[in-house]
Amino acid sequence: MVVLGPEYLKRLERLSLRFAAGLERREGAGRAGLLGSGEEFVTSRPYRPGEDLRQLDWDLLARLDRPYIRVSRREAAESWSLWIDTSASMGVGPPGKLQMAAEVAGGIAAAGLQVGARVELVAGSRRFQARKLSDIGQLVKFLQDLCAVGAEGLATAVEEARPPRQAGRLFLIGDLLDLEHEQALRWRRPGRELFWIQILAPLELLPQGGGRSQAGSSKARAGEWVEWVDPEGSERLSVRLDGSNLAAYETNLERQLEAWQSMAARHGVSHGLFSSDSPFESAVRATLEP
Repeated sequence: MVVLGPEYLKRLERLSLRFAAGLERREGAGRAGLLGSGEEFVTSRPYRPGEDLRQLDWDLLARLDRPYIRVSRREAAESWSLWIDTSASMGVGPPGKLQMAAEVAGGIAAAGLQVGARVELVAGSRRFQARKLSDIGQLVKFLQDLCAVGAEGLATAVEEARPPRQAGRLFLIGDLLDLEHEQALRWRRPGRELFWIQILAPLELLPQGGGRSQAGSSKARAGEWVEWVDPEGSERLSVRLDGSNLAAYETNLERQLEAWQSMAARHGVSHGLFSSDSPFESAVRATLEP
């Protein structure tokens, strides 16, 4: 279950404004000047209430008697597509990985809307499209309704679905446990930025019982038996938390994470690994800010 209270909305606003301000500083004139003199307009789209009337296409208004907004080449490319893993493994925690994934997705979406991007969120069979900042309330409701159930994650989405061709930025958000590297690269195309946002629970990054566990923890300790349950199936495995098992787990995890990082670097993909107990703002900033 995803919980996003009033404080989350305040944090979204602060984060998106910071992102927009940073973008303006990096680009000099900023978004306010993007549609000024010298900007190339490549298409038009229907006017939406509240939009800047300075970009009204007066020729189309005169011919069709309906308002249209001119779209610049840059704006036409500003379409963001966010894909969220909602399979049962995302319920692992605490805190649950889906909670963090939803918070991060909301942060990225709010940042995109703040700078004029069109944003699509996809979670399993459910989709939501946001066009303007006033859509944030419905976007948060969409995220709150997400649940970590079933065995179909991002791998299923990659095989069976397809993002919009015009998506200039594409984000895969989840634990990436069901994805092969080749699948994660399948949606690459010229002119598109690809982001892999990998979220793991603290107990996955450092299983309880290791020498670095916090003192006084009520979790299983070294030498005790624990039962690992596959959240997406019926398999169970009893394991003794001894030094050799923990070391083998950490070695295997490091190998997997290094493989993701290496693949991302090789293909120009942005990859970030985050613990589900991290502030979502840190993950959003690490993803979007150079």
